[in-house]
Amino acid sequence: LKKSLALLNAHAKKAVYMSVKVGKSFIADELLKLIGREITPRADYIYVVNMLYQMGINAKVDFVPKEDEKCCIPPQNVEEYIKSITWSLDTLSGKEEQKIREYFAQCQKEGRAPAFRNNAWAFIWWEK
Repeated sequence: LKKSLALLNAHAKKAVYMSVKVGKSFIADELLKLIGREITPRADYIYVVNMLYQMGINAKVDFVPKEDEKCCIPPQNVEEYIKSITWSLDTLSGKEEQKIREYFAQCQKEGRAPAFRNNAWAFIWWEK
């Protein structure tokens, strides 16, 4: 990553703009915990910001969407919900799928949206 950041910085004429995922996964932590799925966390935006700082670059950071904004419409039914989660995790076991179906039904009964995605991104940029 450090080599890539250095290359971006070296080739930029005026500024560098990039977006980096916030959080360890695209799936909400609550949902991963529910199905008992362990994932290998990915480096989140703060790793990039700290590396830039070590390189002497004071980057600016903003977040998309803002904390009070929504960027995605959650699935409207359990089949869409399962399809979306399966796409993100590659596969679901029968046991995981059953837990998700029960969770979705419970959320509907309580009148709340089920946990879905972590769609936060950090917009990182710096001027040369």
